[in-house]
Amino acid sequence: MLIRQLPVALTSDELKSYGTELAATIGRIGVIEVERKASAVAFKARLEELDLQVHDLAADISAKHTLRQVECSEHQDARRAVVELVREDTGEIVEVRAMTAAELSEARQVRLFDAGPMATSKRKPAKARANAGATEAEAE
Repeated sequence: MLIRQLPVALTSDELKSYGTELAATIGRIGVIEVERKASAVAFKARLEELDLQVHDLAADISAKHTLRQVECSEHQDARRAVVELVREDTGEIVEVRAMTAAELSEARQVRLFDAGPMATSKRKPAKARANAGATEAEAE
């Protein structure tokens, strides 16, 4: 006896059963497609993060420096009417800006206060300097 695979007509019950199985299989395919898309989004985000890290590292290597938080201080120069931003680690001036009107006014008040009637001049009057020069010449 020989056995072969040949077409056989489906019964009504078999058609209903096949239809139910087909619908369930299509549903499972849909679930897997959603999972695949979610995974693809997650993988894409992970790859983009690594690409950004590669770009940042390459840029730092190319420039031979990186950006970091560095302590700085402001130094006012009332004579030039500017404020300098100075790095605390190297002393380098990294920014110079014009003093605001309030800063300039305050700086001028401080200078006037410091140069008030109680202030003494460190420079000798011209007559005293001339006498000192003569005394030094006589000592030689």
